[in-house]
Amino acid sequence: MLGPLVILLTFVGVQFALWYHAKNVAQAAVEAGARASRAYTATSADGRTAAADTFTTLRGADVTTGAPQITSTRNATNVTVELHTQSVSLLPLFTLRVDATAGGPIEQFVAP
Repeated sequence: MLGPLVILLTFVGVQFALWYHAKNVAQAAVEAGARASRAYTATSADGRTAAADTFTTLRGADVTTGAPQITSTRNATNVTVELHTQSVSLLPLFTLRVDATAGGPIEQFVAP
């Protein structure tokens, strides 16, 4: 009687670990995208590309389902990069969303 409960708890623990790893990969990707997009002559496309490349390099597709939705917005002073996807699910009918956001001020040249 205790065996099925132990197996279920093991699956829940592994599911949480996969979600946590996917969240860390997504956060690293958006931080790389924000760094790339904050550069003086960069564009928001540079941020999206850097985030996608980092996500691929860190093998994010191994712990997520489908392609991530990456958006990068840049205005006169700030940049924001967002990534949305879902974690791999071990349990039927159980999905965990993975969202990550990073941003900061744009590098600007100020004359002395």
